[in-house]
Amino acid sequence: MRGSILLGWGLLSLIGCSSPPGLGVSLSNESGEAIYQVRLQAGGSTFGTEQLPAGEKASGRLDVVTDSAAEVVYRRSPQSEEIHCGGDIYVAAGARQALDVVVGKDGCTFRIQ
Repeated sequence: MRGSILLGWGLLSLIGCSSPPGLGVSLSNESGEAIYQVRLQAGGSTFGTEQLPAGEKASGRLDVVTDSAAEVVYRRSPQSEEIHCGGDIYVAAGARQALDVVVGKDGCTFRIQ
Protein backbone atom coordinates (compact mmCIF):
# COMPACT_ATOMS: atom_id res chain seq x y z
CA MET A 1 0.00 0.00 0.00
CA ARG A 2 2.78 2.41 0.94
CA GLY A 3 4.54 1.74 -2.37
CA SER A 4 1.42 2.57 -4.39
CA ILE A 5 0.96 5.84 -2.47
CA LEU A 6 4.57 6.83 -3.20
CA LEU A 7 4.20 5.82 -6.85
CA GLY A 8 1.01 7.89 -7.15
CA TRP A 9 2.71 10.89 -5.55
CA GLY A 10 5.70 10.46 -7.87
CA LEU A 11 3.48 10.44 -10.96
CA LEU A 12 1.62 13.54 -9.78
CA SER A 13 4.88 15.38 -9.16
CA LEU A 14 6.10 14.48 -12.66
CA ILE A 15 2.86 15.74 -14.20
CA GLY A 16 3.09 18.98 -12.22
CA CYS A 17 6.68 19.54 -13.32
CA SER A 18 6.10 18.68 -16.97
CA SER A 19 4.87 22.12 -18.05
CA PRO A 20 7.81 24.22 -19.22
CA PRO A 21 8.70 27.25 -17.13
CA GLY A 22 7.74 30.70 -18.31
CA LEU A 23 4.89 32.32 -20.13
CA GLY A 24 4.07 30.85 -23.53
CA VAL A 25 3.48 33.64 -26.06
CA SER A 26 1.83 33.73 -29.46
CA LEU A 27 2.01 36.93 -31.52
CA SER A 28 -0.21 37.11 -34.64
CA ASN A 29 -0.28 39.81 -37.32
CA GLU A 30 -3.79 40.43 -38.66
CA SER A 31 -3.11 44.03 -39.70
CA GLY A 32 -3.08 43.31 -43.44
CA GLU A 33 0.56 44.41 -43.85
CA ALA A 34 3.96 43.34 -42.56
CA ILE A 35 5.09 44.83 -39.26
CA TYR A 36 8.70 45.32 -38.20
CA GLN A 37 10.90 45.22 -35.10
CA VAL A 38 8.07 43.59 -33.16
CA ARG A 39 8.61 43.16 -29.40
CA LEU A 40 6.31 41.75 -26.75
CA GLN A 41 7.47 42.94 -23.33
CA ALA A 42 6.15 41.54 -20.06
CA GLY A 43 7.53 40.61 -16.67
CA GLY A 44 11.02 41.98 -17.30
CA SER A 45 11.48 39.86 -20.42
CA THR A 46 11.14 40.44 -24.17
CA PHE A 47 10.11 38.23 -27.08
CA GLY A 48 10.43 39.59 -30.59
CA THR A 49 11.08 39.26 -34.29
CA GLU A 50 12.52 41.64 -36.89
CA GLN A 51 9.60 41.18 -39.29
CA LEU A 52 6.18 39.57 -39.00
CA PRO A 53 4.40 39.29 -42.37
CA ALA A 54 0.63 39.80 -42.61
CA GLY A 55 -1.26 36.67 -41.59
CA GLU A 56 1.76 35.12 -39.87
CA LYS A 57 2.31 34.09 -36.25
CA ALA A 58 5.44 33.92 -34.07
CA SER A 59 5.57 31.85 -30.88
CA GLY A 60 7.97 31.52 -28.00
CA ARG A 61 8.37 31.88 -24.23
CA LEU A 62 8.97 34.70 -21.76
CA ASP A 63 10.69 34.17 -18.42
CA VAL A 64 8.50 36.36 -16.20
CA VAL A 65 10.72 37.58 -13.34
CA THR A 66 8.67 40.54 -12.12
CA ASP A 67 5.01 41.54 -12.02
CA SER A 68 4.11 43.90 -14.87
CA ALA A 69 1.69 44.83 -17.62
CA ALA A 70 2.16 43.43 -21.14
CA GLU A 71 3.00 45.67 -24.10
CA VAL A 72 3.67 45.18 -27.81
CA VAL A 73 5.94 47.62 -29.64
CA TYR A 74 6.26 47.54 -33.43
CA ARG A 75 6.78 49.64 -36.58
CA ARG A 76 4.67 49.75 -39.76
CA SER A 77 7.88 50.13 -41.80
CA PRO A 78 11.52 49.70 -40.77
CA GLN A 79 11.98 53.51 -40.63
CA SER A 80 8.63 54.55 -39.09
CA GLU A 81 8.00 55.56 -35.48
CA GLU A 82 7.34 52.90 -32.89
CA ILE A 83 3.73 52.06 -32.09
CA HIS A 84 3.01 51.00 -28.50
CA CYS A 85 0.05 48.71 -27.74
CA GLY A 86 -0.66 48.21 -24.07
CA GLY A 87 -2.94 45.42 -23.07
CA ASP A 88 -5.33 45.15 -20.19
CA ILE A 89 -3.20 42.20 -19.08
CA TYR A 90 -1.00 41.93 -16.01
CA VAL A 91 1.45 39.04 -15.58
CA ALA A 92 2.97 37.87 -12.32
CA ALA A 93 6.44 36.49 -11.64
CA GLY A 94 6.58 32.75 -12.25
CA ALA A 95 3.58 32.79 -14.62
CA ARG A 96 3.01 29.57 -16.57
CA GLN A 97 -0.02 30.48 -18.66
CA ALA A 98 -0.16 31.28 -22.37
CA LEU A 99 -0.51 34.83 -23.70
CA ASP A 100 -2.02 35.33 -27.16
CA VAL A 101 -1.58 38.74 -28.78
CA VAL A 102 -3.13 39.81 -32.09
CA VAL A 103 -1.92 42.97 -33.86
CA GLY A 104 -4.73 44.32 -36.04
CA LYS A 105 -5.38 47.46 -38.07
CA ASP A 106 -6.86 49.26 -35.06
CA GLY A 107 -4.50 48.09 -32.31
CA CYS A 108 -3.79 44.97 -30.34
CA THR A 109 -5.83 42.44 -28.41
CA PHE A 110 -4.41 40.40 -25.54
CA ARG A 111 -5.77 37.14 -24.10
CA ILE A 112 -4.46 34.91 -21.31
CA GLN A 113 -5.22 31.19 -21.53
